[in-house]
This record gives sequence, structure tokens and C-alpha cells, in this order.
Amino acid sequence: MLCLAVATAFLMGPVRQVKRMFHKVRRIPTIILLLALVFTIVFAFIPVVALVFLFILIQYVAYTWYCITYIPGAQTAISSCFKGLIGS
Repeated sequence: MLCLAVATAFLMGPVRQVKRMFHKVRRIPTIILLLALVFTIVFAFIPVVALVFLFILIQYVAYTWYCITYIPGAQTAISSCFKGLIGS
């Protein structure tokens, strides 16, 4: 995940990338992604394999949600789908 962020920062510039990452819509997924990345590294050095895999999963979910924020209306559509699945 970090490699993807660094690659896009290289293409658009680091300042612009950080501004977009912490835009109002993307702030929560970005914070969750960065915290999960830090905890993954911490638990990799303290060999707790289950927690490493848990935080890797959280990274993927947060990054997926972060990417969805770039598609207009996608957050609403996906939220509605999950609400429909949970409500059924």
C-alpha cells in the first residue's frame, strides 16, 4: 500500500498527494490505512502473526475504500448495497 502512495506522489507531487489524501472525504480511510500500516510493521517485529494478517486485511479494506472515494457516487452505491445485504 505504501508503494502505491509513493508512486502516485511521484506522479502528482508529494504536496498535492497529501492534500488529496487528507481531503474531507478521504480523511478517515487515510488515517485508518496509515495506522494499520504502522501496526502491521510493529506486529511484524513482535511476531504476532494473527495480528499482522488482521492489519494487512484492514489495510486492503481501507485502501479499497480510499480508492472508491475517487469515483463519484460510488460510496453511496456500495453503502446501499451493504445496507441491503445486512438488512435482508
